[in-house]
Amino acid sequence: MPNQYKHIGVDLAKSSFVADLPKGVTSFAQSPAGLLRFLSQLPARAWVVCEATGGYERALARACHQAGVRVSVVNPRRVRQFARSQGILAKTDRIDTGLLSLFARKTEKLRASRAPVQAEAVLRELLQAREALVEALKHETNQAEHATGLPLLEGLAAARRALLERHIKQIDAEMQRVIAADRDLADRAARCAQVQGVGPVTTAAALALMPELARKGPGRRPARRRTHRRPKRHLRQIPPHRGRPPPPAQNRLHSRTERRAPQPRSQRLLPAPPRTRQTRQSRSLRPHAQTHRTAQSSPQISQLFPCALITVAALRGSACAAMPPHAHSGGFWSSGLRMPMQGRLR
Repeated sequence: MPNQYKHIGVDLAKSSFVADLPKGVTSFAQSPAGLLRFLSQLPARAWVVCEATGGYERALARACHQAGVRVSVVNPRRVRQFARSQGILAKTDRIDTGLLSLFARKTEKLRASRAPVQAEAVLRELLQAREALVEALKHETNQAEHATGLPLLEGLAAARRALLERHIKQIDAEMQRVIAADRDLADRAARCAQVQGVGPVTTAAALALMPELARKGPGRRPARRRTHRRPKRHLRQIPPHRGRPPPPAQNRLHSRTERRAPQPRSQRLLPAPPRTRQTRQSRSLRPHAQTHRTAQSSPQISQLFPCALITVAALRGSACAAMPPHAHSGGFWSSGLRMPMQGRLR
């Protein structure tokens, strides 16, 4: 169980490191003497926890493994996320050491780092040196494209490229010798070589950086990291156009995705549903039907115009019959009836 150990958080730097010891936070020099002084002050059943800093933690981990002390090299991102969950936003050496100790106590499945094999450590150092030489050779090759025309500079550049290539070949030969000298590495290298497309450099990189690949037995699968599966993406279904014509093809950005799925043949061949007879009461309940019927049954202006003429003529005859004879001299629009009739017609 993790609570059976006393977790010691260590914050590493280039020239020194700070440890959260039981007696207090103490600083040590990043040197063999400082490491020995740190190991001598560790309590019983100590578990050292530090962050991966790109290389500064190797000496500490090596010293702890040689002394038989448990050590864990954790991912700095996990520690920072844990600090945010605890509300710790400040970052100092004293805070980081206490935070590492708290992180180790709260983490139930904290794993101790495996002690590296001597051959694997040597292979890792050779591989890193080879990567540095390859980068330098790439830089020199790119610079050779912009030659200045001076014979001296071009000769020195060619000599540097030849020297880098010779050093890379020497490192490749040394890596093959280290692999052949160790029986375990030789067996795992033979397994890796069975994969098509895997060469000597890839094999050395796999053995140095991922030593757990070929350690599993034939009946066990290597542990794989579980990742979140993204949901499958489907084409968006465009709803049918309701009462509107479909947009022209030239206005569609993705005409293939907007194309509607064809209707099944079984549905196309089905007869149309029979039309039911509706009563007058059911039609009157529909507002749009009532509006349509009213619009059709309303008389037009051309139909009302003859009726208006007949009405005016009838009124004129009745008015003339009721007036005295001397009033007919001026006609219908005489002086006495002009204004009343005009007002009545309005």
